[in-house]
Amino acid sequence: MKKTLKNLLLDLFLLSFVTLLSVFLSFFFTNLTMDQNLFLLYISNKEIVLLNFLPLFLFHLILYFLWGKLYRCTFFSFLFLTIMGLSNISKLHYRYENIRFSDLGLIKEAFNMLGNDYSILFPNHFLIMIVVMGLILILLYFFRKYKLPITFRISGLILSLLFLLFSKSILLSPEIYGKNKVPGFNEWVEVEQEKAHGMVYSFVYSVNEVIVQKPEHYDEDEIHEIWNSYEDEDIPEKEKINIIAIMLESYNDFSKFDLPFSKYPYDSLDWIKENSFHGSIVNNMFGGGTAFVERYFLRGSYYYSRYYKPVNSYVWYLKDQGYKTISMHPNSGGFYNRQNINPKLGFDEFYYMENYFQNFDKGGKHFMDKNLYPHILKNYKENTKDNTPYFNFTVTMQNHGPYDSSSLEEEYIARENFSSDESYYIVNNYFHGIQASSNALKEFLKTLEKEEKPTLVIAFGDHNPFLGEEDIGYKDLNIDVDSSQIPTYLNRSRTPYIVWGNPSLQENFGNLLKGEGPEISAQFLMGTAFEQFHWKGPKYMQIVREELPKVDIFNDRLTRSQGEFFTSESNKYKEIEDFVKNLDYYNNKMFYYDPLWKEK
Repeated sequence: MKKTLKNLLLDLFLLSFVTLLSVFLSFFFTNLTMDQNLFLLYISNKEIVLLNFLPLFLFHLILYFLWGKLYRCTFFSFLFLTIMGLSNISKLHYRYENIRFSDLGLIKEAFNMLGNDYSILFPNHFLIMIVVMGLILILLYFFRKYKLPITFRISGLILSLLFLLFSKSILLSPEIYGKNKVPGFNEWVEVEQEKAHGMVYSFVYSVNEVIVQKPEHYDEDEIHEIWNSYEDEDIPEKEKINIIAIMLESYNDFSKFDLPFSKYPYDSLDWIKENSFHGSIVNNMFGGGTAFVERYFLRGSYYYSRYYKPVNSYVWYLKDQGYKTISMHPNSGGFYNRQNINPKLGFDEFYYMENYFQNFDKGGKHFMDKNLYPHILKNYKENTKDNTPYFNFTVTMQNHGPYDSSSLEEEYIARENFSSDESYYIVNNYFHGIQASSNALKEFLKTLEKEEKPTLVIAFGDHNPFLGEEDIGYKDLNIDVDSSQIPTYLNRSRTPYIVWGNPSLQENFGNLLKGEGPEISAQFLMGTAFEQFHWKGPKYMQIVREELPKVDIFNDRLTRSQGEFFTSESNKYKEIEDFVKNLDYYNNKMFYYDPLWKEK
């Protein structure tokens, strides 16, 4: 017994050393480049070291008591840390997002990306890191072969799991997360704030995204009373128009920045704006996060749901109104788990690469919009033959990054405006895609002009493009997107929307859908479109419209109420946030289109 305890204590000491080393190594995976000053900032912050140490140590303890051998535990933990770190570095580069707990459900998507113009990226000093881990493993393998007896392993495993359970109040606490971070990172950019907490701690904290926690100031009786005072309002039978919603990949209107274009890429967009109701949406995504924006639009709610079961949405409302509901995306159905989630949002059918688009020429690296719109049109005609109202939501792919940084499709802004060839290529290739996408959308609308059935098109950009490391493309264009102030945060966050109706619709409703619309968040876009027809819509839409009448922008950083901006630190923001969280929590608790789902 005494010998066993002595060996156990020695192993725990060595395990603590391995864990601390793992924490230090994990900091190298927070940035593609890690300099001495930044590394010292991390290791000198005792709180951040501890908060990254705790989950890793508990993870190591569980592995140790499972196997009873220190070198096995260390090998697996180093392997896991390396895979996690390389995933984080690569995701930061391609998506400008840190790895999250929810990404564990997207492993298949990650492998698909590796086979499609993406590659694993390595941080600086990676070779040294591998050598250090290798040396530790060799030493443990040859000099520490002791195996803990099974009785100690069972007891230790039980205690480790109990410690893990108790650690939840520390590792998932918003208060602790908010108070402890490495200084110097941009507080307005979520990615930067996650870097400020270290890769491991921010990854563990992201478990909160998949756990629907009751809001701090939740009052079920109050929100229940509000909820039950509204009912879905039907769209009048004679006013049921066809609706096609298109979310345009990485689409923004940079003409508002008065850039020195040698060739103007926005002629078609200008025509569309002249013939539509148009404005800007403010997203909290940048360079990625497409699925968040699309689900804000489809649900009208801000807070992300787990989607393990059917959830209330505007799609279900339209389905309840007799609409045929279709979604399309010319990419893998596994991306953001759409093939499993879209039915839960209320879509009758989802057409994606594996079950449909792979049979057709995509026309480029990604499926080109000019090749996509004929499929939308074909589906539209097939499903409206019997005059059934039709709703289609399509996510495009054409302008998806990364943009070619080594050759030029066509010049839109001269080389003299850029700091490097790479930036010159990236930005101009982006504008080339924008022109093609705008031209294709214009031609699609021109085709719909000839349709006799009243048809509405809602098109909007999901987020701004990623134009190179450290926003170099934006800097070369003299566009400030560092988000340190509200105006620059808006530069980073704004994308356009248009609400367009064909002549048949205009004749029926009196030539509406013209002029400039309000600046709004994506979750308010469907409601804004409904207002043009004086439709009240589903109860959730009514509640937001009536209970938050002067709020037109809301995300995790910013809200605007009665024309005034409030940051997330203000009392006004927190007041609005409380209501939105309470409403969304209640909305996510139950599915009130349940009879429809059961019938299906």
